[in-house]
Formats: sequence, structure tokens, C-alpha cells
Amino acid sequence: MLLGNVFYYLLEFFVLSPSDWGHSGWWGACIAVFGFMMLLGVMPNDVKIIRFLSLVAALSLIQVGFIALGLGLFGLLTKPYPDGAEKNVCETRDSGCVMFVTKFGVLASVYALGGGMCATLLKRKPNAKGFAEDQFVTPARTVLEKLWLYARVSIGLAGAAIVISSAAMVNNMSALDSYYSEEQFESDVFMGCMWMMTSVLYRSAVRRQLHAFLGSINTSGETKSAASIAALIGGLDPATSLARAQSRFRTISFKHLRREDLLANSQRDEENQENELYSMTEKTMLGGCDGFISHSWSDDGGLKYEALKKWASDFEEKRGRAPQIWLDKACIDQTNIDDNLQVLPIFLAGCEKLIIVAGTTYKSRLWCIMEVFTFLKMGGSPERVVVIPVGLGKDEAKASFDQIDVCLCKCYNENDKQKLFAIIEQGFGTFLEFNLIVRSVFSQRLVSVKR
Repeated sequence: MLLGNVFYYLLEFFVLSPSDWGHSGWWGACIAVFGFMMLLGVMPNDVKIIRFLSLVAALSLIQVGFIALGLGLFGLLTKPYPDGAEKNVCETRDSGCVMFVTKFGVLASVYALGGGMCATLLKRKPNAKGFAEDQFVTPARTVLEKLWLYARVSIGLAGAAIVISSAAMVNNMSALDSYYSEEQFESDVFMGCMWMMTSVLYRSAVRRQLHAFLGSINTSGETKSAASIAALIGGLDPATSLARAQSRFRTISFKHLRREDLLANSQRDEENQENELYSMTEKTMLGGCDGFISHSWSDDGGLKYEALKKWASDFEEKRGRAPQIWLDKACIDQTNIDDNLQVLPIFLAGCEKLIIVAGTTYKSRLWCIMEVFTFLKMGGSPERVVVIPVGLGKDEAKASFDQIDVCLCKCYNENDKQKLFAIIEQGFGTFLEFNLIVRSVFSQRLVSVKR
């Protein structure tokens, strides 16, 4: 990424240079290639790098845009001849001068527009303090997506402008002898065509495919898991995260759970019930929880309770006691939600099983699907997953889960959504591979559930 950045910046000046350095279409073609390398080296979770790259791109594009504008104005005011003499362009407006002005005028516009759009990606929220990720209006992953889009549009438009302005020479080939060499003409056409063709590669889908391919080369599953886990815990030191999780890990016995505890917020006295539930939880060692309850609050609370009651009854029959479970509304201190969510992956790892109470809306909730992803990434095996469908027959549930697509999942907070998407891309490269793994888990564990 750094190599691509350096070469991209330097080559812009070589191509705009009126000297022989700028007369090779190969140098121009390299701009698109090294720009692609620069963006390809950035992962969706590289938050600070993405912000820095936005700033560099904005300053670089605007600066080069002004240089192109200056060269265009020079061509508008004077027309250089081989013998070094100059004549006012108003007296001789041949296609060479028109080409010159058009080329650099359009390039100036494209570069300036691209730089301006990159600058908007650095906009912070009103009354923002500092430069933390949550202080910016646009999430980092969205910024990276837009940088790819702006690069594709800018390079494509600039390439088209160069080809069209150079093609204008065809109608007046005599201008080649007095102003524009045939070698330069061919070089510019080659460069413009290369820019237009290379712009096709500047697509987020191509980036994800290449990241998935590169990640499959000499990269173990443990390495990928480590990267994903690091992103999930927000870059905290592992020892600090573990200590924080252990001090806040709580469970509740299923015997204390009531039907109304699984109703949506609008259907219950939220504050009083949450305080009452939390008071019935107890501090638990990591690994001492029998089941992490993963569910959607939009699903029918009564059906979820009955499904869990059946599972708890089977558990008690085998173990001789009620299961200790982790339920978000009960076990998270509602006065300190953010800090608890930051160590949620470790909470998941501290549970023996992942109990998925999958209603009709479960597969459309991004946080729910991410709990499955996190459990597996934190060392949980598919055999430790229990899928309990509610509101759906077995065959209907299987058909529904086979259509899980994380791209269609909803998340209340857009910043959270983009962060979670970035974590998936960090671990899998593409959403397709992630979807296949999640579908497989649901399909396998659904058939093993006692109905």
C-alpha cells in the first residue's frame, strides 16, 4: 500500500510534465496500477489508515488538479511552437491548442472534484471532540467503499477525456508537425485507453475477491481468527479484555426467567424488569455458563419462552439442575452497555453452548448472525450450537435458513452495521463464503434439535 501510494503520487507529476518524462503512455498507465495497489493494501478495519488515506487523496488530487489547471490556462493564453516563438492563441486556434486546453481543463476538473469528494469523507459530527472513529459522520468501511468508487470514476473520466481530446487531432493532422508529435499522440491515446480499462478493476467486489484470494495464501485459519477477534474486541489488549470480561460476566438461572422477560421492550415495563432481572444474576467464572441465548427481540416472546422451556427441561432431566444462561437484558449492566458489548466475544467463549432461538426475524438481524460468527471464531464448534426454530415448521425453517444473506441483514445503527461488515470482510474476504458457513451451521444443527 505504501509503495503504491508513493509511486502514484510521483507519477502524477511525470505524466503532467511537458518534458520527455511525460511522453510515455507506460508512465501514465502505471498511475492506475499503483493507485490500485494503494487501495488494495487497505483492509476495511484499518480505520486510521483509511482516514489518513482520505486526507492524502484529497490533498494530492486537489494539488495535481491545480497543476493541470495551470497548464490548461497556459495553453489557452499562449501557443508554443518548435522554434520557441509564441503567438497569441486568439490568432491561431488549431486543434492542437484545443486538445491541450481540453486535456488539462478536464483533468483539472476531475482531479479537483475527486479531491473535494474525498475531503467530505473526513467530515466530523457536530460538537465532535478528538478524532476517534465514532466522531466521524461516515463510517470507515463506507469511506473505503467511496474511495474505490471515486477512484474508478476519476480514472475512467480522465482516460476518456485524454482519448477524446487526442482524437480531435485526427481532423487536423498538420497540427502534429507544429505542436504535437506523433509519438506524444500515440502515447496519450495508449494512456487514456489503459486508464479506462483499469477503471473496471476499481470495484469493491474485485477488492473483496482479491482479499479472499490473498488471504488463502499461506494464511492459517488461526491467523484469520486472531485478526477477526482483534477487530471484535475493538483493538483492546487481550489480557485487559479477558480481565474486563471476567469481572463482568454474569449468568441467570433459567428458573428465574418468566415469559414476560422475553417480550419486546414495548410490551413490558422495561426499566423495572431489567433492574429486577439483573438483581437475580450472579457472577460466574468464564466457562461456567451452560448456554448463551441468541435471539431477536422482534420475534414472539411467548413462543421463544416455550421453546427455551422445553430445552431447559431436557437439560435439567440430564444434569439434575436448571441451566445457567446468559441473556442480554438480564446479564448486561444497563448503565454500562457499551463496555460490556466490547467484551461480548469473550462472553460467548465463556459459554458451553450457543442456544439460537430462531424466529421469523432472526435471520434478518445482523447482530444475531454475528453472534453465530463470533461463537465459531472464538473456538466454539458447530456441535456446540443448538438451533431451536420458533414460529416455523422444521422444513420451513430449513428452507428459510438456507437463504440467509448477511448483506440483507438489518442493524439499527449504521456505524455498527459497517463495522460488522468490515469484520466479516476481514475474516472471509467475501460475504458469500460467510453466508455458506452460517447456512451450513443452521442446516446441520437444526436437524439435531428435539422437537
